[in-house]
Amino acid sequence: MLQSTNAQDLETAGEIILTALEDQATLATYEPDAAPPQTEVQINPDWYRATALGLSAVDLGNTIQTALDGNIPTQLQRVDRLVDVRVQVEPGAIQTPQQLGELPLFANGNQPIQLKDVASIAKGPAPGEIQRINQRQILLIEGSLTEGASLSDALTE
Repeated sequence: MLQSTNAQDLETAGEIILTALEDQATLATYEPDAAPPQTEVQINPDWYRATALGLSAVDLGNTIQTALDGNIPTQLQRVDRLVDVRVQVEPGAIQTPQQLGELPLFANGNQPIQLKDVASIAKGPAPGEIQRINQRQILLIEGSLTEGASLSDALTE
Protein backbone atom coordinates (compact mmCIF):
# COMPACT_ATOMS: atom_id res chain seq x y z
CA MET A 1 0.00 0.00 0.00
CA LEU A 2 1.22 3.48 -0.89
CA GLN A 3 -0.31 6.67 0.48
CA SER A 4 0.09 10.35 -0.26
CA THR A 5 -1.66 13.68 -0.10
CA ASN A 6 -0.66 14.29 -3.73
CA ALA A 7 -2.51 12.15 -6.30
CA GLN A 8 0.10 12.71 -9.03
CA ASP A 9 2.97 11.64 -6.75
CA LEU A 10 1.00 8.56 -5.74
CA GLU A 11 0.36 7.62 -9.36
CA THR A 12 4.02 8.12 -10.30
CA ALA A 13 5.28 6.05 -7.35
CA GLY A 14 2.79 3.31 -8.19
CA GLU A 15 3.97 3.16 -11.80
CA ILE A 16 7.62 2.91 -10.67
CA ILE A 17 6.85 0.09 -8.24
CA LEU A 18 4.67 -1.82 -10.70
CA THR A 19 7.35 -1.54 -13.40
CA ALA A 20 10.01 -2.83 -10.98
CA LEU A 21 7.79 -5.73 -9.90
CA GLU A 22 6.98 -6.58 -13.52
CA ASP A 23 10.69 -6.60 -14.41
CA GLN A 24 11.93 -8.52 -11.38
CA ALA A 25 9.14 -10.68 -9.94
CA THR A 26 8.69 -14.11 -11.48
CA LEU A 27 6.54 -15.86 -8.89
CA ALA A 28 3.62 -13.41 -8.95
CA THR A 29 2.01 -10.81 -11.16
CA TYR A 30 1.01 -7.43 -9.77
CA GLU A 31 -1.55 -4.77 -10.63
CA PRO A 32 -3.27 -1.84 -8.94
CA ASP A 33 -6.29 -2.83 -6.86
CA ALA A 34 -8.55 -0.12 -8.25
CA ALA A 35 -10.85 0.51 -11.17
CA PRO A 36 -9.02 1.75 -14.28
CA PRO A 37 -9.08 5.46 -15.17
CA GLN A 38 -12.13 6.76 -17.02
CA THR A 39 -12.92 9.76 -19.15
CA GLU A 40 -14.99 12.57 -17.69
CA VAL A 41 -16.13 16.01 -18.74
CA GLN A 42 -14.08 18.59 -16.86
CA ILE A 43 -15.32 22.14 -16.38
CA ASN A 44 -12.57 24.62 -15.44
CA PRO A 45 -14.02 28.05 -14.69
CA ASP A 46 -12.09 31.24 -15.40
CA TRP A 47 -12.80 32.68 -11.96
CA TYR A 48 -11.49 36.12 -12.87
CA ARG A 49 -13.93 36.43 -15.78
CA ALA A 50 -16.82 34.81 -13.89
CA THR A 51 -16.36 37.14 -10.90
CA ALA A 52 -16.12 40.17 -13.18
CA LEU A 53 -19.51 39.16 -14.60
CA GLY A 54 -20.99 38.69 -11.12
CA LEU A 55 -21.08 34.89 -11.21
CA SER A 56 -20.07 32.77 -8.22
CA ALA A 57 -19.18 29.09 -7.90
CA VAL A 58 -22.68 28.53 -6.48
CA ASP A 59 -24.25 30.23 -9.54
CA LEU A 60 -22.27 28.04 -11.95
CA GLY A 61 -22.86 24.87 -9.95
CA ASN A 62 -26.59 25.44 -9.56
CA THR A 63 -27.04 26.20 -13.26
CA ILE A 64 -25.14 23.08 -14.35
CA GLN A 65 -26.95 20.89 -11.82
CA THR A 66 -30.36 22.26 -12.82
CA ALA A 67 -29.63 21.68 -16.51
CA LEU A 68 -28.38 18.13 -16.08
CA ASP A 69 -30.27 16.76 -13.07
CA GLY A 70 -33.11 19.20 -12.71
CA ASN A 71 -34.28 21.34 -9.84
CA ILE A 72 -37.59 21.30 -8.02
CA PRO A 73 -38.38 24.94 -7.25
CA THR A 74 -42.02 24.34 -6.33
CA GLN A 75 -44.84 21.83 -6.08
CA LEU A 76 -48.41 21.79 -7.37
CA GLN A 77 -51.39 20.69 -5.32
CA ARG A 78 -53.23 17.87 -7.11
CA VAL A 79 -56.37 16.88 -5.22
CA ASP A 80 -54.88 15.17 -2.15
CA ARG A 81 -51.17 15.16 -3.01
CA LEU A 82 -48.31 17.46 -3.97
CA VAL A 83 -46.59 16.98 -7.33
CA ASP A 84 -43.01 18.17 -7.86
CA VAL A 85 -42.39 20.67 -10.65
CA ARG A 86 -38.97 19.82 -12.09
CA VAL A 87 -37.06 22.36 -14.19
CA GLN A 88 -34.32 20.99 -16.44
CA VAL A 89 -33.01 20.86 -19.97
CA GLU A 90 -34.68 18.19 -22.08
CA PRO A 91 -33.11 14.83 -21.13
CA GLY A 92 -30.46 13.84 -23.68
CA ALA A 93 -30.11 17.39 -25.02
CA ILE A 94 -26.59 17.76 -23.59
CA GLN A 95 -24.38 14.94 -24.86
CA THR A 96 -21.07 16.65 -25.64
CA PRO A 97 -18.75 19.19 -23.98
CA GLN A 98 -19.64 21.62 -26.78
CA GLN A 99 -23.36 21.36 -25.99
CA LEU A 100 -22.62 21.88 -22.30
CA GLY A 101 -20.63 24.98 -23.23
CA GLU A 102 -23.75 26.47 -24.83
CA LEU A 103 -25.63 26.34 -21.53
CA PRO A 104 -27.05 29.82 -20.92
CA LEU A 105 -26.06 31.86 -17.89
CA PHE A 106 -27.17 35.30 -16.82
CA ALA A 107 -24.49 37.72 -15.69
CA ASN A 108 -24.80 41.20 -14.18
CA GLY A 109 -27.94 42.98 -15.35
CA ASN A 110 -29.35 39.77 -16.88
CA GLN A 111 -26.73 39.89 -19.63
CA PRO A 112 -27.02 36.52 -21.43
CA ILE A 113 -23.78 34.58 -21.82
CA GLN A 114 -22.89 30.92 -22.22
CA LEU A 115 -20.95 28.64 -19.91
CA LYS A 116 -18.11 28.46 -22.46
CA ASP A 117 -17.67 32.25 -22.03
CA VAL A 118 -16.50 31.73 -18.43
CA ALA A 119 -15.11 28.17 -18.44
CA SER A 120 -13.10 25.74 -20.53
CA ILE A 121 -14.90 22.44 -21.03
CA ALA A 122 -13.21 19.29 -22.29
CA LYS A 123 -13.01 15.57 -21.77
CA GLY A 124 -10.14 14.46 -19.57
CA PRO A 125 -8.93 11.52 -17.50
CA ALA A 126 -10.40 10.81 -14.09
CA PRO A 127 -9.60 8.08 -11.62
CA GLY A 128 -11.95 5.13 -11.89
CA GLU A 129 -11.88 4.86 -8.12
CA ILE A 130 -10.29 6.85 -5.32
CA GLN A 131 -9.31 4.81 -2.29
CA ARG A 132 -8.61 6.47 1.06
CA ILE A 133 -7.53 5.61 4.57
CA ASN A 134 -7.85 8.36 7.18
CA GLN A 135 -8.64 10.83 4.38
CA ARG A 136 -5.28 10.16 2.66
CA GLN A 137 -5.40 8.80 -0.85
CA ILE A 138 -3.88 5.32 -1.14
CA LEU A 139 -2.83 2.96 -3.90
CA LEU A 140 -3.15 -0.74 -3.19
CA ILE A 141 -1.12 -3.18 -5.26
CA GLU A 142 -2.38 -6.73 -5.42
CA GLY A 143 -0.47 -9.79 -6.50
CA SER A 144 -1.50 -13.13 -7.93
CA LEU A 145 0.74 -16.15 -7.67
CA THR A 146 1.93 -17.63 -10.93
CA GLU A 147 1.02 -21.26 -11.47
CA GLY A 148 3.09 -23.57 -9.29
CA ALA A 149 4.54 -20.80 -7.10
CA SER A 150 4.25 -20.99 -3.32
CA LEU A 151 3.19 -18.02 -1.22
CA SER A 152 6.29 -18.20 0.98
CA ASP A 153 8.63 -18.16 -2.04
CA ALA A 154 6.73 -15.26 -3.61
CA LEU A 155 6.90 -13.28 -0.33
CA THR A 156 10.63 -13.94 -0.09
CA GLU A 157 11.08 -12.79 -3.70
